[in-house]
Amino acid sequence: MGRRITAIKSEGAEIQPGAAQGSVVPANVVHGTVHRHLAGKFSSDPGIRYGDGMYYLPTLPEVQQILDASQLDRRTWMAERFDCDDFAYVLKGEMSIHAYDTGSLRFGLCVGIVWGNFDWVSGYHAINWFIADDGALRFIEPQTDSMYEASRCQGSVLLLVV
Repeated sequence: MGRRITAIKSEGAEIQPGAAQGSVVPANVVHGTVHRHLAGKFSSDPGIRYGDGMYYLPTLPEVQQILDASQLDRRTWMAERFDCDDFAYVLKGEMSIHAYDTGSLRFGLCVGIVWGNFDWVSGYHAINWFIADDGALRFIEPQTDSMYEASRCQGSVLLLVV
């Protein structure tokens, strides 16, 4: 895993861990946001699971700082051993560790894993998703640390977990 975040820089100011800048919402708000952004893109029987009752919506600079500190995008893809779902699990774990290490956060980051079809890759794929404090659902390709808008989902979302 990557190195730990010691501070987040936002618009020239340094934000210490524990000085969260995002917002907190209940799971039903997360559910509504997911369905609004991915309407019509779910498979006929999707598995959608929210593990907690409340979530912290990070700022985009917070997400970018965690991605910048992560070493995950330097790992090599290996079929069936460390492929797309493994990358997504590890990035979800790094986001959870960040929430754990940030003293004032009472809730985990609203970052999860999703399986579906996306326009930057061919075929069914596992990646990460998150909702930022601006209310927008975005995707993270954990193999490259690239962020994408929800509109890049082409459908067939079968499983979405946070």
